[in-house]
Amino acid sequence: MSTDSKTPTHKSVVIIGAGISGIIQGAEIHRKKVLRDPQEELVIFDKAGGFGGVWYANTYPGAACDIASHIYSISWFPKYDWSRRYSPQDEIRRYYEHVAHCYNLHKSTLFRHTVLSMHWDDAAVLWKVTVRNEETGTLHYYTAAAIISCIGQLNRPKRANIPGAETFSGPQFHTAEWDHSVELTGKRVAVIGTGPSAGQVIPSIADKVKSLHVYQRSPPHVLPRRDYAFSQPVKTLFAWVPLAQWLHHVWLYVDQELGAYRSVHVSSKENGFAAAAAQAHLEAQIPPRCQALREKLTPQYSFGCKRPLFLDDYYPAFLRDHVHLHTARLQRFTADAIATADGERHEIDVVIWATGFVTQDLLGHVDVRGHQGVALKEQWGDHASAYLGTSTHNFPNLFFVFGPATALLWGSLTFMFETQALWNVKMVQRIVAEARKGKRVGYAVKEERERKYNAEMQEKLKVLALSDPRCDSFYKNSKGVVTTNFPWRLAEYWRRCLRIEWANYDKWETKL
Repeated sequence: MSTDSKTPTHKSVVIIGAGISGIIQGAEIHRKKVLRDPQEELVIFDKAGGFGGVWYANTYPGAACDIASHIYSISWFPKYDWSRRYSPQDEIRRYYEHVAHCYNLHKSTLFRHTVLSMHWDDAAVLWKVTVRNEETGTLHYYTAAAIISCIGQLNRPKRANIPGAETFSGPQFHTAEWDHSVELTGKRVAVIGTGPSAGQVIPSIADKVKSLHVYQRSPPHVLPRRDYAFSQPVKTLFAWVPLAQWLHHVWLYVDQELGAYRSVHVSSKENGFAAAAAQAHLEAQIPPRCQALREKLTPQYSFGCKRPLFLDDYYPAFLRDHVHLHTARLQRFTADAIATADGERHEIDVVIWATGFVTQDLLGHVDVRGHQGVALKEQWGDHASAYLGTSTHNFPNLFFVFGPATALLWGSLTFMFETQALWNVKMVQRIVAEARKGKRVGYAVKEERERKYNAEMQEKLKVLALSDPRCDSFYKNSKGVVTTNFPWRLAEYWRRCLRIEWANYDKWETKL
């Protein structure tokens, strides 16, 4: 590996991120035998201390998946013995760590290394990369034929901008940076936010705290979780009859494609059914005598505008006398309290930020410069876009997994990651093949093709609840445009990624 000298180490492929998408991408490079010596030609950087991405970082109480385990795992690396329909955080982390080790990715991965800059050299037709070792502070320099960004959209915790937050004297932390040294028992705790992480944290800590103050901007739709443990006979069946597990996988996929997908179309009957089911769940768990609480918890926007929660213990938590739901705007912090716009003041010992992630500034923390020095941050602004979510114009040989507009509201991201990883493998295969012939080549999608694809996508997004103007969500940029999500069925994405049309790409070339 490179030292802190200016002499760079060359790699055929650099992968940024060792979460699920990075693991799948790295494993596919091994599976398809793209590189002759992956241990020498491939390097993976991750700022964290281990494999897993969000499942390494998010260790808060109650952390679990809301996608069925058997379609959250990799299609070509099935796990027959998942403990539950919706697996807990550590089981998911351990599964993907196991995948990484099975494909020897640990031999190519540098943890606690942060990529600071990536500059494309038009003349040399390669990337120049600067990386910082977070343990020593030293800088390391690399060149790369191709870079694959697998950092995704959920890697930078976001906090609300509330005046005086820095003056609060007690512990405060984000759910993605949970401080396990802080004891919550008997404490007055504030949870800011009511999204997916908050939905799992609130019922998990409600019984141990002295008081719990939940600050809500807008309520989520909540549906029954219908979770269950897999019995040993079922695990044995899946282990000894792979066809049974495959059929279960297919059934889960079809259910997402046919049912869940239609439920986020505003004018569809499925959308009405989903909204009614969420309302019925609310009314079944919050009794009529608590009408004011019901009203606070009732969304005033289309089902699917925000990510729905699948929880059975969320609503009951608010029936406890010491749990308080606040809907007034947070006005300011003091050293020991939070004041809201309705004039109330709540004394607090610990603040938990459940305020999501920075999703509208993809790769914004890295100095990325492409063709003729174009800055990615300037090209994208707050509307990141890419052709098929995998490539953007002016940035040759920079590919993405979980890039712009590839998030899902109705299905498993694992499917998207697998499809994107295969697409990127095809790109890298050509780059490597040309290098073996004595040429360096670079490919970036043509601007016209990228714009045409994104215009088509934005037109489709208009009929989805994601675009409902009545709610703000992390899917939207400052202009209210959805930039993070894919609008079609998974099968449609797979179809579009079957074959690379090389005529859609600009090409750079030089001799080695």
